[in-house]
Amino acid sequence: DFVDAPPFLWVLALVALLAALALLLAGIALSRLWNFGDRGGRDLSVGALLAVLVLAPFGVAAYWATIYPPLRDILTAPYPDINGQSEATITAVARGLVLGLPADVAIRVADDGDSVVVDMRSASRYGRHDLGDNADRITDFLAELDQEVAGQVGAAPAE
Repeated sequence: DFVDAPPFLWVLALVALLAALALLLAGIALSRLWNFGDRGGRDLSVGALLAVLVLAPFGVAAYWATIYPPLRDILTAPYPDINGQSEATITAVARGLVLGLPADVAIRVADDGDSVVVDMRSASRYGRHDLGDNADRITDFLAELDQEVAGQVGAAPAE
């Protein structure tokens, strides 16, 4: 929460652009070194290595963007407007692990008499792609909920 997300994303884009430019200039320097025997081979190697290290997280994000579907809003319930049931909705803001970008989360608990239905929604606020973050958040939450419920059902009744 030190910096708003949109300006931070612009800074990230600028960093990627500068690192790509540094890599391009290192390539030009390597060409000059190879063709004309110029000096500075160690400097261009260090510069290229630093540029590659800076660009590596962007490469990982690009890979994730290709393997995950282009979603940013995940919902477990296909029909959230069910009438005639008592229900409660919990809303929260979750933050991503790496960049801490916010995602809006809503958990709906509905009692239909015979059972309790839990639906969850997680929607990223920024970007066109969540890189699988929202689906992982829902999967992890529902798995932990299942474990808690199984523990409660298997526990002896309190007296």
